[in-house]
Amino acid sequence: TYFTARYVEESLSFERIDACLGIHQRFEENACWVATHSLPKCPSSAAAVTPTLMSQLKRENADNIRLAVAAALSEASSDDDAAVYRVTRQLSTVGASSGDGAFVQGCCPRGAIVCFYHGPVYGPLVGRVKLMLTDPGSAYALVMPDGYIINGKTSGATSDGSDESTLLAGPLCQHPPKGRQPNVMFYPAVCDVAAMPAAAAASIDKVAWYDTAPLTFDARQETRTMVLVALRDITDEELFVDYRYMPGDNLPKWYSPVAREGEVPQEKWDPPRPNFDWFIHA
Repeated sequence: TYFTARYVEESLSFERIDACLGIHQRFEENACWVATHSLPKCPSSAAAVTPTLMSQLKRENADNIRLAVAAALSEASSDDDAAVYRVTRQLSTVGASSGDGAFVQGCCPRGAIVCFYHGPVYGPLVGRVKLMLTDPGSAYALVMPDGYIINGKTSGATSDGSDESTLLAGPLCQHPPKGRQPNVMFYPAVCDVAAMPAAAAASIDKVAWYDTAPLTFDARQETRTMVLVALRDITDEELFVDYRYMPGDNLPKWYSPVAREGEVPQEKWDPPRPNFDWFIHA
């Protein structure tokens, strides 16, 4: 039944299933840790060494990102004109057919949350079916590591259809053209709104909301979102993020895989290795 399926999708640990299948996000976890530990304000940045245990690496990243989410939302709510950078919507430099992209104006430091991949969050099973029926072939559906899906909004619309913010530019980020490396990366966050500062808690609904209220947990205690983290200092340039499409014959012509050091070329992946920063691509 419907409610049984909802219960199952909220109870299963898709990350543990992936781990049993040998699927992990070591590259992404390492990249996030290195980027965020370059921040002067990070208490563990001095003489820091990347954790070797995946569990410790993920825990430290998750803690740092949750704090950064609260800080970014609080700063955005202050309407401070003295912000060192903003993210704006402009015509992408990738090509005439690429549409709009997201651009940093000013200097965004390495490790900072540049913007959010904002939009409604769907469940891993029932939610996926609903999304396929209501928005089939969505080019902005992004899968989180726990199986939940964010259907990105490029219009700046929020859950109540109002307000626009530079933090809402995530879905506008383009895949880097051939020969270029990404300057931001996706990283998931699960936040307890009650533990956030008041200003951040008031802003979270502009970034993420569940399409259907959860049955087995409090949505405010487990608010899911995806952030884009700066991999290096970014000054007055367009934002690029690796889409990591699965290899196949139906890839768009403009797509060029981003090479990763020490990784087998994507065209030789066998079997395909799913990752949390892969878009759903039909």
